[in-house]
Amino acid sequence: MMRRQVIKKRTQLEKFAKEVDLSQDLGFDTETLGTKIDRLQITSLQFHDRENKVSWSILTKESTFGEITLRDLKEVLNPILPKMKIVGQNLKFDLWVLKVNGLSDPILKDDTLILIYLADATIFTKALKERLHKDLSVPKTHIWGLDEKCTERSNEVFGLGIGSKGKPRSKKISWDFITTNWKAVTRPCPRYDLVVEKYGKTTLTDFWNNFLELSEDEEVCDIPLITEEIFIDYGLNDVEYILPLRDFWLAKLSPKQVKLYEEIELPFLKILVKALDKGAYIDRQLLENTGKKVKESLDKIEVQIYNLTGIHFNIGSSDQLAEVLYQRLGFPILARTDKGKPSTKASVLKDLNKTHPHKLLDLLLQRADLAALWSKFYSKLPDHIVNDKIHCQFNQAIVETGRLSSSDPNLQQVVNHKEYPVRDAFVPRPGYAMVVYDFSQVEPRILTHASGDPFLTEIYQNDRDIYQEIADEIGIKRSESKTLVLAIMYGMGAKSVSETLGITELEAKNYLNNFLAKMPSISKTRKSVEDAAKAAGFAEDMFGRRRPLNFHNKEDKNRALRQSFNFLIQGSASSVFKLSTIKVEEVMKKYNGFMTMFVHDEIIAEVPIKDVWKASLEMKEAMESTIALSVPLKSDGGVVKNWGDGKREITLSKQEVEELMTPKLSIQEIINLSLGYQCLN
Repeated sequence: MMRRQVIKKRTQLEKFAKEVDLSQDLGFDTETLGTKIDRLQITSLQFHDRENKVSWSILTKESTFGEITLRDLKEVLNPILPKMKIVGQNLKFDLWVLKVNGLSDPILKDDTLILIYLADATIFTKALKERLHKDLSVPKTHIWGLDEKCTERSNEVFGLGIGSKGKPRSKKISWDFITTNWKAVTRPCPRYDLVVEKYGKTTLTDFWNNFLELSEDEEVCDIPLITEEIFIDYGLNDVEYILPLRDFWLAKLSPKQVKLYEEIELPFLKILVKALDKGAYIDRQLLENTGKKVKESLDKIEVQIYNLTGIHFNIGSSDQLAEVLYQRLGFPILARTDKGKPSTKASVLKDLNKTHPHKLLDLLLQRADLAALWSKFYSKLPDHIVNDKIHCQFNQAIVETGRLSSSDPNLQQVVNHKEYPVRDAFVPRPGYAMVVYDFSQVEPRILTHASGDPFLTEIYQNDRDIYQEIADEIGIKRSESKTLVLAIMYGMGAKSVSETLGITELEAKNYLNNFLAKMPSISKTRKSVEDAAKAAGFAEDMFGRRRPLNFHNKEDKNRALRQSFNFLIQGSASSVFKLSTIKVEEVMKKYNGFMTMFVHDEIIAEVPIKDVWKASLEMKEAMESTIALSVPLKSDGGVVKNWGDGKREITLSKQEVEELMTPKLSIQEIINLSLGYQCLN
């Protein structure tokens, strides 16, 4: 029978530290006041030892249920955490929580989120409670989240009474509500009926708006929304099933997938934790000042649009803009939306401006550009800055090809606008310099390696321009050559190529045929990959990463065949990139540097100024020696002043780097030194 031990005092914590069996894999989870960097105060830690049939819930002072302080956690747990072998779900978050709170890193044994992802990246729902229910048949009510448990209790706790339809009123309790009102919901909560009794009739909206204020009035408060029992049960229910879930998914991996998991994905997870903890350093003043300029330009353009049209309307409303353009001003309709309405997309307006040039269309396109810049970046990024840093979430287990995605905020979408460059605000922190390196054409190089094509191999081995050489060989422009290479890798047909290049479908078909005729080994490799995928039901990359495919009908089959060849290239490229970060991490450790961002095939790092030149050279070497292919890997970059310069390929020379180490004196400091010298004489 499972024993549950609740630890609320330091003496109990010390006993746990002596008794916990460090030879066992331990299920592990953390609970915090929130998920953002400034809300990561620990409310509880959960451990589960399956072999010894015991679970522990460590309750801190922050939870309101325990007395254990952060100092207690550090002094008692830090000596044993490095010996603990932990298993959890989405351990990137839990390891980050430990770092932020000054606790030692445990041994990362297994992460079920990564196991599920490797076993079947197409699984949409990887949430722990869903997987426990579907994979281990655990009843949903047994593993309800705290929000679900609280929603069930809401009518009882808040005394909301019966609604207009004769059913008990309940409030859907969100995580935001719980974390925002944590102290209020863990002690007796205000009841609606008692509030009405004391203060007179009031609306439910007013009740919720004044929730915190009412929580201070003991006369209208009754029972807690979250009791100690509910909180402990919620924390331990998940962690007690994590080891069986690990076993379930680990058994589904092939030997190659296990190797991929142990040698690439788990080490890369640790790198992501470190990058998340360090954060990207931001010049907030530059970001906000540039944002003001964007907003001012946007406002001026909108005034010009109103003056030109003679009407004040919501330019951001596609319906209102369509009415002004097509009905009031009589512009022809070039395209319609899926619902049959006249389209006002920027691409449509651009085409319209070619056939019917007009200052209004110029202004609308300028506004669309600036509006996107403002809404996506300059109005939102400042909200993510904490202590001059943005702590972006780089997501390891979402994209089916193995590539990273990012969120909160999405730094992969950050553009380097020519006039208002967002990336320029991403700078090194004081005492450090920024190093940026980007893999050059990693996917075409993998295509060349996988196909063994002699024409492409010879170009890369002699470090020549692959796109220009292909263009010269088949008689097209370099830009068209680049599109063809992408088309081959991504399975684009003649129609897509014709639309991209603005040529006829017949011309596009001839381009593709000429390309493949010159490089027949690509067609042979693609056929071989597609046949293997059909036989196995999944695509596989060079490292054993798999992507399940659907061959149910003709449409699915065609899509699956395109995906199989593309996955060989994209999946392999993702693994090469992750492997490169593992090698770069060794360079960073050597020079006390760290990586902060990973954007597509680009690594952004910071190194103390005194060592940055050596670190930069070794970082380039590490990336280019990641894996031995039939053609060399290549990375471009160097030491830069900011992330924007990295994109513009404006790198610092060795002399310029050395100048960074020379302290710059202000005018006042020079005057003070001069006065001091005069006094001495």
